[in-house]
This record gives sequence, structure tokens and C-alpha cells, in this order.
Amino acid sequence: KNVLIVHYNPRDLEQRSAWAAELGLTARTAHNCDEALNAISETEFRIALIDPLLPGISGFSLAEKIAASSPRTTVLLASALYKRMQFVAHPGASNLRMVHLDKPLDENSFKALMAREHVADENTGQKAEHAKGQKPESSQPFDLRDLLELDPELDQLLN
Repeated sequence: KNVLIVHYNPRDLEQRSAWAAELGLTARTAHNCDEALNAISETEFRIALIDPLLPGISGFSLAEKIAASSPRTTVLLASALYKRMQFVAHPGASNLRMVHLDKPLDENSFKALMAREHVADENTGQKAEHAKGQKPESSQPFDLRDLLELDPELDQLLN
């Protein structure tokens, strides 16, 4: 079971990849949208876990491209600022949604997310079910300063 993890922080990629391996998942990582699109063209992924605030092309744009080109891939835009972000996927993109993950992301939260997506438990013998979209909650615009407070390393990437 293949999982694509896209994040700008190499340490986060390494950590999430290791956690995915502990769950019996094959993780491929990408630092940016170009790497992620190359990975999608070469491999079929069950889940793509994407940080929405990538440098260059945004994770939002990447998520929509993957959702459109790979309908069997569940695309999760994972952000600590989910509750404050406004994002509406194109109609028909039932395989794309936002999820809230606290920062710093801990192992239990990551593994719980993978379990919710019906891909983590290799021992059940059950076939993975495709996650269905959820209705978006009401959201508020967010201030980039809030993001930089949560993740100072992003400031370095943006400058």
C-alpha cells in the first residue's frame, strides 16, 4: 500500500515516512510539487498526504491536480491551520479534503489518520475502502503570521 507524503521540511518527511513503514505502508516522499507530480506519474498511491503551504506551487494546486488525475488516490491536505483556512475543492473531487493535524505532529496522530483512511492495518485482511469526502466546516481566513508562529522554518523557505 503506497502513500505519498509531501512536505517542505526534510525532517518531517523522514519522520512520517518512518511511521508509515511501521504501519506496513510503502512511503514515498516529495519536498515540492514537481517531485510529487513525478511520483504520481510513476506510482499509484492509496493516499497522498500534502502540506498545503509548500514553496512554489501551493499544496492546494497540487492536491487538485492529483485528485483529478488519480481518482483512486485519497488526497489529504493536512494542516495545523485547517480550522482557519478557506478551501473549496472543485465539484466532483470527492477524493480530496482537508484534515487538521496538530503541530508538532506526533506519532499517534499520524497513525490514527492512516487508520481512519483504512490503509494502516495490514493484519485485518480487509480490502482498503476509498475514503469519501466530508462536508467542509465553516472556516475563517488565516493570517500568514499565524502560520509562521507555528512553523518558523517556513519563514526561511519563503525568504
